[in-house]
Amino acid sequence: MQALCKAGLRCLSWGVRNVTPSFSSRLPYLKMVPTMSSAATVALKSTGGLGSALLGSDAPDCPIKPGTVLGGRPRRGLCATPGNRSCWSCGAALGATPVFFCPDCEVVQSPDDRSTYFDIMDCDKSFSVDIRKLQRRYIHLQRSLHPDNFSQKSQREQEYSETQTALINKAYRTLQKPLSRGLYMLELGGVRLEEETGSVADQHHLLEVMELNERLAKTQNIEEANDIGLSVRGKLENLTEQVNTSFRKGDLQSAKVLLAQMKYFVNVEEKVEQ
Repeated sequence: MQALCKAGLRCLSWGVRNVTPSFSSRLPYLKMVPTMSSAATVALKSTGGLGSALLGSDAPDCPIKPGTVLGGRPRRGLCATPGNRSCWSCGAALGATPVFFCPDCEVVQSPDDRSTYFDIMDCDKSFSVDIRKLQRRYIHLQRSLHPDNFSQKSQREQEYSETQTALINKAYRTLQKPLSRGLYMLELGGVRLEEETGSVADQHHLLEVMELNERLAKTQNIEEANDIGLSVRGKLENLTEQVNTSFRKGDLQSAKVLLAQMKYFVNVEEKVEQ
């Protein structure tokens, strides 16, 4: 019993040192117990007179959580998960997912560097993207974060809204098109497509692209240009399906080769549209 009492005294004395004197001196007994566990509380109370004298006869029997003020609100942020961000204005925890506004004070936040474009646009990390859902998400975010909505706010809020809007635009443009989406997924996987993609794309497709470019350069007929464009779009659709299959299998090298081919055909398609 004496050893248990000493253990309780050491625990309590540690707690007293962590309470400001001005605060603790005004209370009949300690109302803030920063580190005392429920086991220590029971240990002190079980010692009889000494424990009752230290804690008070009306001390609660329920476990006391660290940092809790009895009869009051817990101190904010004590249970925040490591790595999670907090609001720059009020300090509230923002959580692990991309948060554009503080859930407490509703102030716009800075972009989260840990978020991918898929996170920002609320999409599954997949090459197969629901384009309509992507568009709805884009419109919703643009309406919420447009800089015009913050013209009367602080300079910091205006800057954050502009930064968020630019990031949303980039995320949307990247995920909207199969080629840019695929290249971004390669980048997330640590694979980059070199500027000179000739060594990656097979010679058959390179020759085919060269012939299409020559035909397009010589033609002065709109119908023939449209036929070339139709042929290119068909090839791009086929390549898109193959890329999707490669990503589903986790074969990034195969996806890299196919995206290199896709890049050449996209260049031809852009020339047709011009």
